[in-house]
Amino acid sequence: MPVGEPFAGPASDASRYEPDRLAARPAELSTGGPLKVAARPVECHYFGVPPRLLAIAVIVGFATACTGGSGGDPKPSPSPTTRPTTSIVTSPSPTPKQTGPLTTGPNVRPGEKPPQFPAHAKERTQAGALQFAGYYFKAFDWGYATNDPSLVEDIALPTCRGCKLYINGLLNLKKSNGYLTGGRIRIRSASVFSGSYRIKADYAIDVGVDEEPVLIHSQTGSSPSAASKRYVDHHSLVFVRWTARGWKVAEVTAVP
Repeated sequence: MPVGEPFAGPASDASRYEPDRLAARPAELSTGGPLKVAARPVECHYFGVPPRLLAIAVIVGFATACTGGSGGDPKPSPSPTTRPTTSIVTSPSPTPKQTGPLTTGPNVRPGEKPPQFPAHAKERTQAGALQFAGYYFKAFDWGYATNDPSLVEDIALPTCRGCKLYINGLLNLKKSNGYLTGGRIRIRSASVFSGSYRIKADYAIDVGVDEEPVLIHSQTGSSPSAASKRYVDHHSLVFVRWTARGWKVAEVTAVP
């Protein structure tokens, strides 16, 4: 299923989804088959951070190391005595604000475009929650493609710790003039959980994905360092909550 296509089929069928078409190119995100939607109970109090988000923590550490100082701040030198003069102060032009996701980046494949928010994900239904969770991983993937976390920022609640790791990791990497490659995601399956959990959410969605290894490139031009390994059918729980602005990601955790 190409990036930007709906995550699933008709919203009226909350028990099984058939993608419109399967992946035909490596540049496409696909489940590789029907999305399985099965309600199964789980007692999920808090399962910790998924390994892929721990990779982001590695990125944060890398960025800190790149931007760290060599000691204390230098002491200011005394200014020479000068006669007061009159000068005209001009205000700098404001930096243009980004109005949408980036379309280019160090990890974007030929012909790729940013994912579009699925129409069914705007519905306050179980099917809508499922499609929204699928979109979260497409936004996550596009952030790796462009090294820009804006799509995840747009759909995450401020209290989402897993989201903050991801967002801060990419922002700090950019500040250090580094960048990442790899980490691209292919969605395999999604299941809606029912049960009790301490995280405030309407649904917990178990999403299984394949993910490429993440490589970090520094500003020095040295060989890239591996931040994470390859994951095959790795599962995370995406906790989603309905708000006045639609579905939002409340938290992302590892599956027990």
